[in-house]
Amino acid sequence: MKKSELKKLIQEVVREYHSQEEWPKEIKSRYGEYIFRLAKVMPDRAKYDIIDVETGGKEIGGRVYKTPAELLDAADDIRKPQGGRQSSHFGV
Repeated sequence: MKKSELKKLIQEVVREYHSQEEWPKEIKSRYGEYIFRLAKVMPDRAKYDIIDVETGGKEIGGRVYKTPAELLDAADDIRKPQGGRQSSHFGV
């Protein structure tokens, strides 16, 4: 088997594996500040619209994830900026 044929076979197996995974239609971020809504499923990834619960605004362009686990990790990590300012305590 040639290297190019092997590469194509591996890519096909990866696509098949990812197409069998279930992508959630919608999930909330850990603190409920954002909603991840499924926009499009492709053979090896899925695109999600990120919606701000408070304003209803969508993130421009959305985000693309390769696996549902990657999506869940992102939903767990995303937070809204809290504002305010931090003191550097220089000279104290």
